[in-house]
Amino acid sequence: MKRLTPALLALAAVTLTSACATTTPAPADTPSAGHGYIPGAEEMPEPQLRVITVDDDGSTASIDLLTGDEVDVADLGAPGDIVTDGRFVFATTDAGVEVLDSGVWTRPHGDHSHYYRADSRRVGVVKGDGAARVASDRRTVVIAFDDEAVVLEAAALADGGLGDPRRVDLDPGAVAAPFGDHLVVGESDAVRVQDADGAVVAEAPCAAPAGSFPTRAGLVIGCAEGALLVTEGETAPVVEPVPYPAPVVDADRARDFAARADRPSVAAPAGITGVWLLDARERAWMRIPTEAPVIAASAVGDDDETVLAVDATGRLLVLDGLGGTLLAATEPLVAESVADPALAAGVTLEVDAQRAYLNDPAGGRVLEIDYRDGGRVAREFRMPHTPLFLAEVGR
Repeated sequence: MKRLTPALLALAAVTLTSACATTTPAPADTPSAGHGYIPGAEEMPEPQLRVITVDDDGSTASIDLLTGDEVDVADLGAPGDIVTDGRFVFATTDAGVEVLDSGVWTRPHGDHSHYYRADSRRVGVVKGDGAARVASDRRTVVIAFDDEAVVLEAAALADGGLGDPRRVDLDPGAVAAPFGDHLVVGESDAVRVQDADGAVVAEAPCAAPAGSFPTRAGLVIGCAEGALLVTEGETAPVVEPVPYPAPVVDADRARDFAARADRPSVAAPAGITGVWLLDARERAWMRIPTEAPVIAASAVGDDDETVLAVDATGRLLVLDGLGGTLLAATEPLVAESVADPALAAGVTLEVDAQRAYLNDPAGGRVLEIDYRDGGRVAREFRMPHTPLFLAEVGR
């Protein structure tokens, strides 16, 4: 199942001892109540990070990253894709979008955070026509189907049900994402911000909207000419353009944004030319060239603007987002997986504050990578099935 050095075994033992020191539920009259706690959950002293993998038949497996042990998790229907918001896993299946509560989550609270653990459970299925695209800001989940967006409240999902979903008509292929109490919709050549009644409270031009990602600095929406950034204004949201530094051909534009949660920067593949880094706080783009095209990229969002990427040869790249240079490259770690189109589509790079996680479907494993140490593989987890899809939860 796993390969641990003596030092890592000792660290895991210390961490596990710490984790077991506080495992009691928080009653409703404790300070933790209202800060992410739900009845039956245990408040923990540190993040309960796990990776969840899903095979093409919907069978799931999960690894507790504190201990390296496998833990129980509910199965899903056969997925075509999965995404996560750090707690819930959303799997696109023939039945619709199945929602899985991982049972582990983090709730930021001012200068600190609360960490919780509960049982994993299937929440329900959101039905719709066509391929689904999921966006979440941890308060609200928006699932865009062919001709409508379904808006779900995360609080209802935490209670174990879908609540009372709101459905909004969309043009086919439109971008839809939550921003606080608002719905952001990108259709045709513009992005509009709507309130709960459907009234447009802000809008801006955007050619061929594609892709979205929530950052600490605001919501990023991809456009042919760059991006739009949605931020809070004095009385209503504000939509601000962040153009590319020079015109970009369609094949090289940023679409598939990814980043460490709650950071101001996002990254995306730049066609066959490299990686895009967008610092949403500074409203600035940088294109980082790479020797081979990248299939996945994610921004770490640290002071050095580190960017991680998986290239078409299966290497993990550690890139300098300030200087635009290559800091480190591993040997091909997932070469067989990225060479097979049926497997490459599910290869996922997840990034947290200390490690990155990369699934290798062809090798039946998940790799834990210390990106601050030249991309060193810190641990390898052998999975009981083909880990076609990957999600990191507990963040």
